[in-house]
Amino acid sequence: MHFAKEFGARHTDFNLLDDERKVDFVRVRESLNFKNGIKRLRQGIDKGYRIALMCSEGDPLDCHRFSMISVALEKDGFDVKHILKDKTLKTTAQLEIQLLEKYKKKLPQPDMFQPNVTLDEQLQVAYRLRNKEIAFSPYSKQTTQEHD
Repeated sequence: MHFAKEFGARHTDFNLLDDERKVDFVRVRESLNFKNGIKRLRQGIDKGYRIALMCSEGDPLDCHRFSMISVALEKDGFDVKHILKDKTLKTTAQLEIQLLEKYKKKLPQPDMFQPNVTLDEQLQVAYRLRNKEIAFSPYSKQTTQEHD
């Protein structure tokens, strides 16, 4: 089944774009289409189906399914496993460790001015940074050239 409307990365709806006119994963997760997609997945699982969301990226960190979709699925109680090129599995938690490491220098750190920075706050910032790096923009030169 194709879930482009629910889980796709190439949105053009202005309401789903950030200030830089890139797809904002948080806004997508809050959209009715996304929430309906989650419901459809839940219905499939309740019927006994084993669900796989596929992508072409070899590394889940490079795919919107990790930073846009799996975070929402995990919060909704789904058990998400990411299949790597070598056929091994990683959990979202394992990938989040890699995400935190990737952005370690850009994340808020506890210090004398902010002693209570939590892991959750760091993860939110790391997810946002990843979103900015991999998000689609319907206004980019590459996209315009693809349509010429």
